[in-house]
Amino acid sequence: MSLELLPTAQPIVNINGVPHFLNIKEYESFVQQCATFMATEGKGFELMTQIIADQILDTAKPSTMVDELRPQLKFLKELGFFLENIVSPISK
Repeated sequence: MSLELLPTAQPIVNINGVPHFLNIKEYESFVQQCATFMATEGKGFELMTQIIADQILDTAKPSTMVDELRPQLKFLKELGFFLENIVSPISK
C-alpha cells in the first residue's frame, strides 16, 4: 500500500519486526472524544485507568484470586502510562 493512498499515514513504526503505519489522526480523534467526558490533560488518563482498576477490585467476587485480576490491572496501568506519555505539549 502506497503512502498516497493513506492521507493520514505517518512514519512507519516497527512492532515485533513488522512495519506499521502510525495513524495520528485516529489518536487525535480518540483524545477529542475522551475530552467530552473526562480530563485528558495532565494525569487525566492515569486517573481514569486507576478509577477503572479500583472498580474491578471493588466489584470482584470474594472468591476471585488476585492472579486472575493481575493481567487486567497491569494492562490498565500500562494503558494509562502510554496515553499520558504518547504526546507532549510543545513548550513556548
